[in-house]
Amino acid sequence: MELVTMTEALLQGTTSYSRGADTPALLDLCIGQVLEQMAERFPDSPALICRQESLRYSWAELNAEVDRVARGLMALGFAKGERIGIWATNISQWVLMQFATAKMGAILVNLNLRFRAHELEFVLKQAGCKGW
Repeated sequence: MELVTMTEALLQGTTSYSRGADTPALLDLCIGQVLEQMAERFPDSPALICRQESLRYSWAELNAEVDRVARGLMALGFAKGERIGIWATNISQWVLMQFATAKMGAILVNLNLRFRAHELEFVLKQAGCKGW
C-alpha cells in the first residue's frame, strides 16, 4: 500500500481524540502528513541533526528516509495497527522508527533499556508486540 494512501485512509471516519477549546484550532493532520508538509515547505532546511552520529537530514531527506524505513517494515510483514517494540537510546534510528510507524499506522512501543530479560519478555507480551 502506498504511504500517502495509508495516511489518507487513517483519517477517514475516525478520530482518536476529543476536542476541547477551539483556540488554537487543531490541525486535523496525521504525523506523516505534517512531515510531508515540512518536506514540501522547507525541503533543504535542517530537520534532524545527530552530532554524536555525524548525521544531518534536511526535511526532504528525513521524509525520504522515513518512507524507506516504513516500506522496509511493511516488507517485513508489519501492518497498520500492529505494535512494534523499540529498545534504543536517543539515536537517529529511534526518530526514523517513530515517524515510520506513525506513517504506516503501526504503534511504536518504547522499551526501557534497563529491562532485564524477563521484564522485557513480559512487556513485549503485555503490549502485544509483533516484533522488536
